Amino acid sequence: MNRIKIPVILAIIFFLVMLSIIGLTISQDNYNLISNKANFIFNIIIATTAIISSIFVISSYIETNNAFILSQKPYLLIQLENRHNVYTKEPVTRIAYTNISNNSFEDLSINITIHSDDKKINCNDLFNRNMYMASRDSRIRDFEVLNISLNKGFDINNITNQGKSVKLKVSYEFTFLNRLNKINVQEYEWSFEKQLWEIL
Repeated sequence: MNRIKIPVILAIIFFLVMLSIIGLTISQDNYNLISNKANFIFNIIIATTAIISSIFVISSYIETNNAFILSQKPYLLIQLENRHNVYTKEPVTRIAYTNISNNSFEDLSINITIHSDDKKINCNDLFNRNMYMASRDSRIRDFEVLNISLNKGFDINNITNQGKSVKLKVSYEFTFLNRLNKINVQEYEWSFEKQLWEIL
């Protein structure tokens, strides 16, 4: 939105400057430097019109170029699913992720953090770091969240049974145009009664 406003503001400024110059020119009785006021005013109008047109042409080019660059950016769809181990009945968290763009990720990293009010663990080791992921590729990762977190010293059920909140946050990061992009996807809260994650 700001990019659209800038050329409009510049055009208004140049238009007001043009009106000021024309007003000063007309108001002067003795105009020794330019004998033909009409020609001078006409030239000012032509020059200002050309400048304003150039502003919008350049702005249009920049917007088109930016749109093309953004079209080359990859996008990831991440979904969390609550499942259970068919044998042990333990809660299983499934992270399903799909590259929904026509562009590849060269160094995709998925981040999973689980935290309460006073403690935080990360489960980033569940995924390979700096992954290559082709266009339209889909993958899933299942893990028994209670066991994984307990091995890291974080007892989800014990914490939630004390009335405290336990949340899981999903994010991913990748490099695009030599800049690190960090995308926060979604946050979930553990339900002790249902033994599953609920979306916030």
